[in-house]
Parts: sequence; structure tokens; C-alpha cells
Amino acid sequence: MIDLFRAGVAAATIAGCVASAAAEARDLRPYVSPQFRIINSDDDRNTDAGYGLEAAFGMAVTQKWGFELGLFYEEYDGALDWETYGYRVNNLYFLPATPWIQSYGSIGFGLMHEEIQAAGFDNSLDGFADIGLGFFLNKPDSGVDAGLRLDSRYRHTFADDNAYNGNDFGEMVVSLGLVFPVGRKAEEAPALPAPTGVTDSDGDGVGDRYDRCPGTPSGVPVDAVGCPLDSDGDGVPDDLDRSPRTPSGVAVDEFGVPVESAGQTQPVERRFEDVNFAFDSSAISEYASVLLDNTAAEIRALQEKYKEVTVQITGHTDSVGTKEYNSGLSTRRANAVRDYLVRKGVNPDSIVTLGFGETQPVASNKTPQGRLLNRRAEVRARGK
Repeated sequence: MIDLFRAGVAAATIAGCVASAAAEARDLRPYVSPQFRIINSDDDRNTDAGYGLEAAFGMAVTQKWGFELGLFYEEYDGALDWETYGYRVNNLYFLPATPWIQSYGSIGFGLMHEEIQAAGFDNSLDGFADIGLGFFLNKPDSGVDAGLRLDSRYRHTFADDNAYNGNDFGEMVVSLGLVFPVGRKAEEAPALPAPTGVTDSDGDGVGDRYDRCPGTPSGVPVDAVGCPLDSDGDGVPDDLDRSPRTPSGVAVDEFGVPVESAGQTQPVERRFEDVNFAFDSSAISEYASVLLDNTAAEIRALQEKYKEVTVQITGHTDSVGTKEYNSGLSTRRANAVRDYLVRKGVNPDSIVTLGFGETQPVASNKTPQGRLLNRRAEVRARGK
């Protein structure tokens, strides 16, 4: 049994050392933590090891500090049978986190009611203090919003002088349990323009870290990832395009001007600029409304030129949240874009909406920038 307690202390210590190697912002949500505990009982209790349960509620005050309130119950069976229950207040100091592990050191205190199940002994209400190490373990992007917890601490109980010879108790307590965050995880706010102190070699407002086209000439308008805008998708950047609204599929020259086939009207397929959304939202932003105003105007022009025009709107999300929730959110985003286009005069009978949830990412979900690009609705129109 003693080896088990030593292993618990060692595991918590190692986790703290590993965590210091790679810092990452911790999850600041409140949490509930049910735990099973084993107590290496003090020899003065004249009993065997104890077992118990605890229910703790915790909350982070800052990135480094937090607190917990715990309620516990314990039993000891041996030469003397003990039963204890009480509460504790725990102060947590969070060590730097890795993607999987959040380690902490702790100092706590509380009160416990102690009863000896034998004649001739008085019950007592005793104070105690403890100090320990522990860690939370949770795999990111696993789709499971819960984690494991291991906690190892030394507890010193200040026994009542009138109860059981007035002996204090020094005991190791090892707990293993689960952690359930309360509420939806907050999304990091991405910073697309390069902030002060971040390298932006071509001066286009997108830092080199996110810039997919780092050699853009000065003054050329760029999109969210630093590449020259090509609004009509014809392969000619807007700053060189003399016909910036050419329908998709139409052959163009080096200046983006359509090369018409004599006497023929070619079918077209047009993809418009993606509409991006805030985290956990299907609301159309002010910037997106400007994009959709232009999109609606182009679709109406296609509907005037072609007998059949089909508009397809697909909604997408990042990977935060459950697959079921994201599927519904993606559909709401597609429908929000549809409703906006209809208000701007697009024929509603020509529009088809689909929601793909998180299944079709265009960027990594491991970065705020990638998740922003994945929170989108794509609009395509085909005329013939």
C-alpha cells in the first residue's frame, strides 16, 4: 500500500516537470470532479488503510490560481473502525500546461467529523491542513469534454485533545477521478492583421506566420491569408483584372477579359468568396453582408442571362463541440446566407442548402486562424 502512495506522488511530480516544458493557456471553465480516494492511515489510528469518496467543485480565478470546495466521506476498517466526513477548501497553483496535461500544486484546509465505531471513545470535530501535487489529463480535439484526474497530498489532522488520546494524524491521501467542465469552451479570438512586433515581410497586414503568399507586391489587396484577391476566381488577381466579375468557367485573357466564342453562350459555374462566422454563431457580420450584397448582384445578373441558374450554399464549422451540434450549426449558417440572398432579390426556388458540420475543413483546427477559416459558408452558382 505504501508503494501505491509513493507512485501517486511520483506521477504527480513527473507531470509537473513535463508540463513546465511546453506552456499552453488552460481551460478556465468551472468544473465538477467526483473522486475515489485511498488513505494510508496513521499508525495512531490503530486501523488499516481507509477508502472514501469526494465531490469537488473548482473554478480558476486567473491563469495561475484557482480554488476548490470539496465534500468527502471516508471509512477505515481494522482493529478500530473509523468513519469520517467533512469538507475542505483547496487553493490551486497551476503549472505551465501541455496540450494533454494541466499540473498543479495545492494547499488546503478544512474540518472533518470523526467517529470511532467502538465503546469508550468520543466523537470529535477536527481541523486539518494538506499540501499536494496533481494533474488533469485530457486529450484535445477528442470530442469528449471530460478528463481524468490524479491527486496526491499529505494531510495533517489536528485531533481534539479529548478524543482518542489527543493524537494528531499525518496521512497520505491519493485520489483518482474524473473532471467535467461546466459550460461551453470559449474560443480564442484570432488576430488576422499582424500586431505590433509580429513580422510582416510584405506589409500586407497579414503576419508571416499566417501569410500563404508572403511576396505580395505593396498595395495589392489581399484576402484573410495574405494572397492577392481574385474575386471572380478566373486566375487573374483583382489588381490586374479588367473584368473582375467574370462568371466561373469562362475563358479569359491575361487581363481577365472573357474570350467569347462566336454566337455561343457558354454554361458557367461560379464560386463566390466564402462567408466566415464568429465562434458558435450563424449571424451575418457587417463585413459578410458587404460580400453577400455583391454575391446577390452577380447571381441576379446570372439569372437574367441564363434560363436555369442553381445556387448551392454549404455550411461548415470548426471541430470544437460535438459532431451532432456542429451538423446543426452548419445548416443554420447555410440557411442564414440563403435568407440574406433572398432578401437581396435572389430567386429562392433556385437555392439549395446543405450542412456538412466539421467534416470538410479547409485548414487545421489546431490553430485559431485555421478554425476561423473552417467556420464558413460556401456559395456556388451554375447557369446554363
